[in-house]
Amino acid sequence: MKSSGITMVDLRFCLRKSVTIPAACRERYAPLERPEFASWRRAGIIFAGVSELMAGYRIATPNPSEVMIIATAAGSGWAVTTRQETILGPGSLYASQPPAAVGWGIAGERWRIAWWYLRPSSRWAIWQSTAPAALLADLFTDLLDRQGALAEDTAGLLLRHLTALAAPAPPTDRFAELWREVERHPGEPWSLTGLARRLDVSVSTAQRLARTHLGTSPHQALVELRLSHARELLARTSYSVAVIAERVGYADAFTFSGAYRRWAGRPPTADR
Repeated sequence: MKSSGITMVDLRFCLRKSVTIPAACRERYAPLERPEFASWRRAGIIFAGVSELMAGYRIATPNPSEVMIIATAAGSGWAVTTRQETILGPGSLYASQPPAAVGWGIAGERWRIAWWYLRPSSRWAIWQSTAPAALLADLFTDLLDRQGALAEDTAGLLLRHLTALAAPAPPTDRFAELWREVERHPGEPWSLTGLARRLDVSVSTAQRLARTHLGTSPHQALVELRLSHARELLARTSYSVAVIAERVGYADAFTFSGAYRRWAGRPPTADR
């Protein structure tokens, strides 16, 4: 990946929404809803695929909300921001940085790439200039032809290759990102040990990060999160107490009701 002294396209191209995909292009998309791609969803990947692109292909996104990663396996393309143009040759890996406007397109007759859209995160902020992009694209293509445990193993291997090329985020940033996932899914069986494993740190370090980020222990923060969510469900839905207990991660309605009474000073039914 390198900046070019030869301008492939006007840098202002990225400032206006544009999508040009010639009919000869071939693209395959990852079925991220399948269980085999759970690790990708946890990593923040929301859309991904492999593409064989033909002359004329170009896209501009003036207000991107996701990181766009492009791994070039063969051929060449370009990416532009309002500041510079970058040539994407074989082996290059490119990551856009939202909310900066970005555009990309083909520089020759064919351009074979693997690509990912991800939620913004400091994890994807800095990249090595070259990568085994052909390997990434080949693994991705194999993955799309597999199902079950073999697909899950391949997805995990590909994700490890991908994340190994990114600059590691500071532990505090990684904890903040992980806790946002906890907030989105409070009913999951979260534990301090599980958080530490996901962060690749010791349990004591995970405890310290939680206190720094949350101002309390992860257990207490999770209780607060679950019961606050339960109060919203009580007020806004007709779900039974048993259903709400299950949705926010409690084993049964009795345990949930006791925890709710201690937290709110009244039984769950009082907040219907």
